[in-house]
Amino acid sequence: MTDKTIADVLDKSVDKLSGGAAEVAKAIKQMAPHAWEVAVRQQAIEGWAGLITCSVVIALCAAVALVAKPYIGEKKYSSDGGGFDSDKPNYTGAQRYPTTRSMLSLLSLAAAMVVSVGCACGVYSSALQVANPEYYAAQAFLGAIK
Repeated sequence: MTDKTIADVLDKSVDKLSGGAAEVAKAIKQMAPHAWEVAVRQQAIEGWAGLITCSVVIALCAAVALVAKPYIGEKKYSSDGGGFDSDKPNYTGAQRYPTTRSMLSLLSLAAAMVVSVGCACGVYSSALQVANPEYYAAQAFLGAIK
């Protein structure tokens, strides 16, 4: 092959590639506004989903707290130091021990408080996402470019 033939082949290849790139750029130019609208809507929907999820979890934690609260501090007297027999002492000097239900209620309340605090943080970030979905859509696009 001569140099002229190789140059002609390379020129044709470059022309085809640049023509294809121009077509892709034209298609992207037409799609970009729609893609941007979809991305903004998606971020807003993710924000609302986060708000609803956190609200439901916080409501469930409040229900756990309301159910557990009456049992916290519940104690029974032990007649022999081993079993839980009654609400009243059987002998002088009988000791009061917390019931298993009382301990589980306390653990449930503590877990509900921790989960509620975590969800409160999620509510904040979800509210920001609902308030400014364009910012988060731009972040998503920039993250995809990296």
